[in-house]
Amino acid sequence: MHTRKVTKEGRVNIPVELMRLFDIKEEDSVTVTHDLKGIRILKQADQHRCAITGELSDKLYKVGEAYISKEGLEILEKGRRIKS
Repeated sequence: MHTRKVTKEGRVNIPVELMRLFDIKEEDSVTVTHDLKGIRILKQADQHRCAITGELSDKLYKVGEAYISKEGLEILEKGRRIKS
C-alpha cells in the first residue's frame, strides 16, 4: 500500500513503483473515474501503438479497450488456431 497526501489543488503523485508496474511514463494520459468503492486511475491506451506487437501504426483496430494492428490480429488468430 502506498500513502500519499493530496495537495490543495487536488493533485496526488503516483508512486514510481506503480508507474513502472503499469508502464506509465511522464506525459502519458490517464483516465480518472470512480465507483461506489473509490477512485480509479487507468492508463489510456496509446491509439497509435499495437497492444500485441508494440509497433507504432496509423492503421489500428479497436478491440475492447486495446488498439491492435493487422499483424497483431494475425498473431491472435494463430494462437486461437493452435488451441482449437
